Amino acid sequence: MSTAPSIGGRASVEALELFVEVLSQSEQGAAGDAFYDRLCEAVCRLARMRRAVIFRYDAARRRVRAAGAHGLDLEQFAAAHVTVESSPIAAQALREDRVVEADGNVRAEFPPEFRALFPEPVRLVCAPMAAAGRAVGVLLADRLLSAPSLDEAERDLLWTLGKAAALASVARIVATQAEKAHQLEQRIDLAREIHEGVIQRLFGVSMALDGGGDLPAAARARCASETQSALADLRSALQRPLGRAPRATQTTLFAEIERLARVHPELGVKLEWGTEGDV
Repeated sequence: MSTAPSIGGRASVEALELFVEVLSQSEQGAAGDAFYDRLCEAVCRLARMRRAVIFRYDAARRRVRAAGAHGLDLEQFAAAHVTVESSPIAAQALREDRVVEADGNVRAEFPPEFRALFPEPVRLVCAPMAAAGRAVGVLLADRLLSAPSLDEAERDLLWTLGKAAALASVARIVATQAEKAHQLEQRIDLAREIHEGVIQRLFGVSMALDGGGDLPAAARARCASETQSALADLRSALQRPLGRAPRATQTTLFAEIERLARVHPELGVKLEWGTEGDV
């Protein structure tokens, strides 16, 4: 990785600190949105950008959303419906795994509702967020057209910080997979418990009943007791809450209906508030 006067030792140390924070977040299982805000702020400070925003895929909400920003109000992206089809520069950055630049009028790179963010020509850059074979989002930043173009060191830094943001997102995925593995382990333990505590006891009862001759009253009573005890253990084991836990949606029914109405206006979806008597 090349170096340049614009990115000296101090900037390199700050970039390293970001990676340390990513690793700590990975150990905890996930990174919060505040981390992405700090990452955007670091991008603007270290790479001399004016504004920055991170869009990433949210598996819980099953859509792309703005996860962090600096120099921009994050709330204005709350209702955004963003895809790679609606942002050509993001699609190119992810496809080629490199920092892509666009100078001048960049409005065509964004959906119509966000074009007002660029009332004047700018230098726009898009860094891919990809790690472990997963493309999870993009990091967008800009500077005024009067500012110089990115040098090689700044381009490398943005690409590296995109990897840091991707690692933070992949940590969420790893945490989810670990939870699924724990649920599978619980199911295996349940199967083993049923086999050892129920099936073997019922097998012993069946062997006693299949024996020749009349079964003494005491033996019959013991067989009945063992059967009832095994069935009770089976009921107790099956009542254990081992069903697949639903993923947290991190949204509400009202918010989702609003989003669907906005994304698909042709459906005519709307929510009408009623009274308790309507239920």
